[in-house]
Amino acid sequence: MLKKEKRKNLNINEVEKLLKKKKIIFALRSGETKKYGAYVRWYLPLKKLFGQVILFDPRKKRFDYGLEAMKKMFLNIVIKEKPDYIFAIVGWQGEFDIDYLEKINEISPKTKIITFYGDDDIFFTSTRYYILFADYSLIAQPHYFKLYKKDGVKKVFLTVGLNTDYLKPINVDKKYDVTFVGTVSPSRIEIIRFLIKNGINVKIWGKGWYYSEFKDFYGRPPLSCSDDILKIRGQSKINLAFTKNRYGELHFKGRIFENAACKAFQLTEYFPEYLNYFKNNEELIMFKDNKDLLEKIKYYLKHDEEREKIAECAYKKMIKNYDMTAEFKQFFKKVLEDESDFSRKLPKLDKMMVSLSKNDLNKSPNEIKEKIKDADYICFFDGECKISKFKNYLQMYSLEKTKKDVSCCDYYAYSKGLGNYLVFNAYGAFKFINRKDFNKLLNLNQIVVTKNYFLKNLNKFKEFFYGKEVDLINEKNTAFVSIPLLKIKKFKEVNSINMIEEAFEPHFMLELYSLFRKKKLFFNKYFYKLLISPILINNFFIWKYLLKSLFNKENWFKIKFEEK
Repeated sequence: MLKKEKRKNLNINEVEKLLKKKKIIFALRSGETKKYGAYVRWYLPLKKLFGQVILFDPRKKRFDYGLEAMKKMFLNIVIKEKPDYIFAIVGWQGEFDIDYLEKINEISPKTKIITFYGDDDIFFTSTRYYILFADYSLIAQPHYFKLYKKDGVKKVFLTVGLNTDYLKPINVDKKYDVTFVGTVSPSRIEIIRFLIKNGINVKIWGKGWYYSEFKDFYGRPPLSCSDDILKIRGQSKINLAFTKNRYGELHFKGRIFENAACKAFQLTEYFPEYLNYFKNNEELIMFKDNKDLLEKIKYYLKHDEEREKIAECAYKKMIKNYDMTAEFKQFFKKVLEDESDFSRKLPKLDKMMVSLSKNDLNKSPNEIKEKIKDADYICFFDGECKISKFKNYLQMYSLEKTKKDVSCCDYYAYSKGLGNYLVFNAYGAFKFINRKDFNKLLNLNQIVVTKNYFLKNLNKFKEFFYGKEVDLINEKNTAFVSIPLLKIKKFKEVNSINMIEEAFEPHFMLELYSLFRKKKLFFNKYFYKLLISPILINNFFIWKYLLKSLFNKENWFKIKFEEK
């Protein structure tokens, strides 16, 4: 085995030999679901390279056994196996948060954490901070690679590769003119509606297309297996590859590479980022608006040879340049070469934070100025919440990187009986609910500000401490840290279903899903504690949410899918 100090400029053969002696835990959600995204794209190539790959699906285990039992199971595996690497998604939306990573680091300090983020354009207010706690990170949005580097994050790598051993052309007849496979969104609805209105025979599959106007065009049941999608790609003369995210913004999609790997002709919105990977009008056809899309659909339906030639060119580019196994070899080459000087430290911040209480704000302005004279930043504490050990650091870091005056983090709503049953998503709430309702849900403990901003708005902060609704946050002055860094017991009444869906992530629903899967829903105290909790906390949104969820087809689909 090569000595660490000599592991520079390894060749690929050396990398392959070293990886055969290594052990990795593959812990991505849905990772145990064969022929599905994570298993196909990541697990199978890793299995080819590593001596041992341990498969662990945290979401499935959470549903089967509950969150705490899942975490204990995983820690026991880490203790037993002492893996060289763990490949997982870090974030409160998954099952691995920053506090849990600390436990992993304590029991297995030599194990390196590799994480993946695919939607930085949507979740950058969280991934920007979670990425600090991973040892190496793979990201899929090229534009954000530059932003991470600008932040000083060194161990971040861009990934576009796919498993071309699995994603490949299949010999089937072309039975569909135009197809789209994917979840529903406003921009997609608008395009599909336009095409149908103009006589295009389009077939759609995916979650959420439960609209009467699409009933004759919707493929049932919704797809949950890559084999089904592979078949549809091959059967389609034209595959629509929409590339906007849920906010209607252009977004770098792996779907473009998937279609290319299957030698499937595709049309997508014009997005300059793709020109770094495929030649426009030779390997990829893009449209600029609905009219342009309609014209190109009509043209390519009539020109079979030209359509197939473009698909062939994209396929050749894909298998030559963007195979996942080859990409992994290059990635782990850099990781192995880095082992000799590997260190795990958060970026250093030479800044001072001063915490102010209600008593402090009752003092005279001069006394307050004296207390904060050496401070760079100000935080607040009213004694009614639990604070994460990383809160002050991450919020100072956010202000240092963004050069803004206000930092606002998320919070958990918690109770003794239910634990962390809800997450307030401050950034999502800010974008999608009205300002008055947003301000009602703010907690002063979420806020960190620069000293100058605090002094200029001293009276507003005093009013905030005494329960008044104060308008402190706007798009220009605030850095959102979309990580729940505190726990609170009480917040104001949530009046509408829209407010619940846009402002909160209901963790209690995951617990209910777990109990439902285990057939213990009516035999567990949690269910009954949840039912009486609105009376105890004088906040009845839980009942409203449960009633709506009971009749939501998507929720039942999720349960059905997770059981596969």
